Amino acid sequence: MTQSISCPSWMVNMGNDIFMSPAGLVYLRESATKHRIDHIMDHTKAVDGKPLHGVFIVKDQDELLKMIDDAWKKGGEIVPTNNKNKVTRIDYDEAIGEGGEKFLCVVTRVVKKKDRVITAYPSSSPDCPRH
Repeated sequence: MTQSISCPSWMVNMGNDIFMSPAGLVYLRESATKHRIDHIMDHTKAVDGKPLHGVFIVKDQDELLKMIDDAWKKGGEIVPTNNKNKVTRIDYDEAIGEGGEKFLCVVTRVVKKKDRVITAYPSSSPDCPRH
């Protein structure tokens, strides 16, 4: 059964649980039971047994998504990958992660010239290792 997710008020609801941010990031389902926004929110808490799992300082969904959107508008560096995903690293002057991480890694896949968000997480490495 598909669980419904509500569109943040400041995003455009494109229907079918697809939302677009002001910066043009598109958030959609990753499965029938989980939305990409839920996936990003998984990075607001530690996961036992997962050593590479950046945890954001910001815990509020709206605040976190706005932080990601504001960072995306500023732009960042593309990190090389071995798959179809695009990883963009955005540098911060202060920590955004609980472990002092200062890099925001935004993983997207470009479809029809739109960046579809796969995930976003804080990282201590500019290489944005996979989580």
